[in-house]
Amino acid sequence: MFSDFSFDGIVDEVVTASAEPSHDFNTPWTLAFWYKRDTSASSGISTLMQTRTPTGGWLLRDPDAAVDDYDFAIIKPSFQPIADAIKGDDANWHFAAITWTPGATKVMRSYVDGVLYQTGNVTQAAVAGDVLQIGKGNFYRFAGNMDTVRSYARVLSADEIVRDYNAGKATHP
Repeated sequence: MFSDFSFDGIVDEVVTASAEPSHDFNTPWTLAFWYKRDTSASSGISTLMQTRTPTGGWLLRDPDAAVDDYDFAIIKPSFQPIADAIKGDDANWHFAAITWTPGATKVMRSYVDGVLYQTGNVTQAAVAGDVLQIGKGNFYRFAGNMDTVRSYARVLSADEIVRDYNAGKATHP
């Protein structure tokens, strides 16, 4: 979908022109990307990306001033954070993949550097959001770099995620 972004944490952002799979919780999707946090930024509070609207969606954000893990949070019907979705405590390149499996279980899985990092079940039906916003949220922006942002209209297998991670390791040391 996109590649080679550098976000200053102040004004930079990318917004998709139309809704893509990750806005809809009724269909399976995977979002995969490389990211590198700027740990010299003045605040640890940041949002990597979101589909958030007043009525639904999700966001991937570091909600406090500490430079630590990013939370994946579903906005509606109630605010449901699924903690520690991907790591964010260093200035190294990392590969992240977040998958959403709808249905009775409503499972979010996150992978960091090709390894399963977190699994979370959502107890309530989630509401679809809006277009994908990269590098910003409603209140905070991301300071750092992103590369090779991909959106899939299906849940990638663990083997496919490892393959994508291995394919990008050489260009993201």
